[in-house]
Amino acid sequence: MGERVTVFALRNLHPSGLAPFAAPGTLSYEHFHGDNFCIFVERQPISPGPILWAARSWDDSPWRRTAEIAQAAEAIFEICGEEPDLLLAYGECTRSNRLSCIAAYCRQLRAMAVRRIVFFDMHRADIANILGERAMQLPTTELWAKYAGTLATPIDAVVSPDLGREFAAASLAKLLHVEHVAMNKRRPNDEVPWSMRGKRAFVVDDEIVSGRTLMETVERLELAGAKSIDIAITYGFCSGEILAALASRPIVRSVAISDLIARPSGGKWKTIQMAGPLIERFTSLRNL
Repeated sequence: MGERVTVFALRNLHPSGLAPFAAPGTLSYEHFHGDNFCIFVERQPISPGPILWAARSWDDSPWRRTAEIAQAAEAIFEICGEEPDLLLAYGECTRSNRLSCIAAYCRQLRAMAVRRIVFFDMHRADIANILGERAMQLPTTELWAKYAGTLATPIDAVVSPDLGREFAAASLAKLLHVEHVAMNKRRPNDEVPWSMRGKRAFVVDDEIVSGRTLMETVERLELAGAKSIDIAITYGFCSGEILAALASRPIVRSVAISDLIARPSGGKWKTIQMAGPLIERFTSLRNL
């Protein structure tokens, strides 16, 4: 690992994701508690250029979540004497509904005491444009492409289970030089991808809550005659029951989930390291 960094994390991150950055004498995810907007940290030596890693908790409303992040940033500034870089490991800004409209969300982010606001490429691309020079984007598709190359047999197509998520899947398909198939979850009965017959599908979902859309996608691919299915989940609320249900389908060859979120240990699914590579990528770029 290159530059040593101190990462402050708010909830819902798989412990292995930040382990390399929780060295003795630094502030780590174990010292941060976001409940009731109270931030408790121990005054210990820290490395320059602190990072605030914010993962969404699914029972939070957007206004509560951004208020919590803002207070965490202020606490870091008070302790470190410098504003942190903010890494957003959740998809709140993928939606533009009444609870989380893009413009209002960006206004909240701009008002925070942070140096940079870093998104992953599963977020809407126009977010970076709205926030201007403070915004950066880091690639998760490259990491999934690397993982896809480790599968026992090559895949034939990348499948996005929702039209609203097809950008990341299309980018991944381009990297892998395979077909991209986009599902429409609002019209599940009108669209069966018969072009998938006999093919190996790589289903990429950047963000899941209940897992229902993902399960429906598996069923539709099976109906279409797909030969096998590998599943990749970047971020979401994942219980052991969801993962077990997906992995139990005979057509599903593997289920991989990134370490951007917490999930139960055990089971036959895999955890793919993304937190460490993304932080390392960011620290190599942020001073350029």
